[in-house]
Amino acid sequence: MAFLRRNLPVFFVFSMFLGGMAALKVWSLHSSFADLGLFDWNIDAIASVGQWQFALGGHVQPLMFLFGGLYAIGGNNSYWLVIIQAVFLAMPLLFLPSLICHAAIPKDTVGKIYGSVSLWLPSLAYSFYFPVWFNALFDFHMDHLAVPLGFSFYLACFNKRWALAVMAGVALSLVKEPFALMTIGCGMYILCRQLADRTSESIGQKVPPYLAGIFLVLFGAVYFHLAINCISPYFTGGQRIGIEGSAYSWMGGSFSEILGYLVIHPLQVVREIIGTPRKLVYAGAVLGALAFVPLLSPIELIPALPVLAISLLSRIDNYYGLAHHYTAGLIAPFMVAFVLGLPRAYRLFGRFGLGRIKCTISLVSVMVIIHVLLSPSPVSRFFWTGKVWQYSNDAYVSTQRDKIIKQAILEYVPANINIAVAMQNTVNMSYLVQRKNPLVFPNGVLFAAPMPDLTRKGKPHPVRAEYVVLDFNRPWYLDDKGCDWLYGKCQDPLKGW
Repeated sequence: MAFLRRNLPVFFVFSMFLGGMAALKVWSLHSSFADLGLFDWNIDAIASVGQWQFALGGHVQPLMFLFGGLYAIGGNNSYWLVIIQAVFLAMPLLFLPSLICHAAIPKDTVGKIYGSVSLWLPSLAYSFYFPVWFNALFDFHMDHLAVPLGFSFYLACFNKRWALAVMAGVALSLVKEPFALMTIGCGMYILCRQLADRTSESIGQKVPPYLAGIFLVLFGAVYFHLAINCISPYFTGGQRIGIEGSAYSWMGGSFSEILGYLVIHPLQVVREIIGTPRKLVYAGAVLGALAFVPLLSPIELIPALPVLAISLLSRIDNYYGLAHHYTAGLIAPFMVAFVLGLPRAYRLFGRFGLGRIKCTISLVSVMVIIHVLLSPSPVSRFFWTGKVWQYSNDAYVSTQRDKIIKQAILEYVPANINIAVAMQNTVNMSYLVQRKNPLVFPNGVLFAAPMPDLTRKGKPHPVRAEYVVLDFNRPWYLDDKGCDWLYGKCQDPLKGW
């Protein structure tokens, strides 16, 4: 409780900072339909029209119902989404230092092992960790829930609260179907940790954790199978998504074929990863941002392995892009491994004659440098150079031009939700999105776009746009495919832009 009280101000400041920046991006029209607008539409449909199947079509995301309840109670406003997302992402700051006292370390030796200064190092590392910032500022995604749920799982394990660990592991699957693989990883973690920590305890005392681990492995496997083979295809007309999508088709057309390929052709898999430099950069960045300390506590990384594999095995670069939300599942395991790896890092530094203070300074220096280079925070290069439209300092200031655009939209586009509007992906506004048929240009303009009819339980019907909203002074998109927009200009016009 002392740690909790001590970290409350840190939690409030960080959550208000992240939430404020995310809200300012929405206010200044620097968010996108893909994916904030898409979630805004789906959740509004759940809350206003009762179209619950929107949480199960495409990705299977049952926890979206909770946000539907938020819209129904607090009002259908996309600001809710980004602010709540920021609060959930800041929540681990309440518990990170307490992990030290629960990580099988006697309380009277905590200060000796970690030192008074480095007790704050986990909170500092989390605040600097660039995936946390991108998950907070890259629109909205259900993936962010994997962060507090992941920490809840580890805390329950450290406190030997196996029922709570199972609940947290099961909830991970409900975030989005790929996280069912993380649920399997959580089960494997419990089993491996029990084997690694074998003591003189009786078998009877060891039964609960083994049962919890086996249950999570089985539940994750069964749920993942049902999600990709039954639930999602039923609500998307048989369309395959996620793991069975085009990103992984080089290994097979189904999850069983992909799994078989991984087992039979391990060398080809390694060549695939090594042969794509950006994948190595991705792996190096997410670990290097924590000074590679998590590698000193490898067992705690087990739940992260499926998430890391999803990114490194994909042939669509978004999955291993540093500025996307696919890092959400890595945050909790990497941070917990960082906390448990700190004593080993100090011992390792000590072998080279470096004391605790020099070790701490070295670790913090690495974190700060990586944060400045890779994060979208106010002390990053992206914030001050204006290189990336979504994360420059201009993205958080509503200019006179932004106000004119919003005023023109309100004046010339009717409020009638039955009127179909096609908007540029980067002209995202709840007024345009919360309709029966929101379209992303050029869908519905050059051709009729198939849209689920909210009055016919999601069955698709062709829709043509009645109004089109475009702005040539912001990143250009065709649907969700954009050009390489840097420093306010399209860098690859030869691709048809």
